[in-house]
Amino acid sequence: DAILNLTWKLQALRNASRKPPVSFLICPCCFSKNLDLLPAGSWASERPQSQVEVLTRLAESDERNVSLRAMLVINSARLVAASTALRTLQSGTTSLELRLLAFSEQLSGRNLVLQGMLFADQQTSDVPSSRVCA
Repeated sequence: DAILNLTWKLQALRNASRKPPVSFLICPCCFSKNLDLLPAGSWASERPQSQVEVLTRLAESDERNVSLRAMLVINSARLVAASTALRTLQSGTTSLELRLLAFSEQLSGRNLVLQGMLFADQQTSDVPSSRVCA
């Protein structure tokens, strides 16, 4: 969440200087650490603290189907929060594509990846587009 927050700030600075959009790949691994560092507007801000604590503990579970479900909930909510934050920074000539990807769980049990790609549109439109894929 702190990295997503920094990405939003970097994008705001790049927009102000008219530089091309920034893309990102983030592989979250520690779900229950540093909850006090969650920025306002993060995935957790819309949920009761008790629910955030339970979800983050479940994401750290050794039971794969439990941890995967919790990671999917948290990371999907992170992408929605990123979409909301980045949409306010988009100009009418950029579009945003967000995806939740995975690599082999043989490499790591924390194998989900948040991908954000900001594109300079070929055509100018009045409304910036945004798409969240999972």
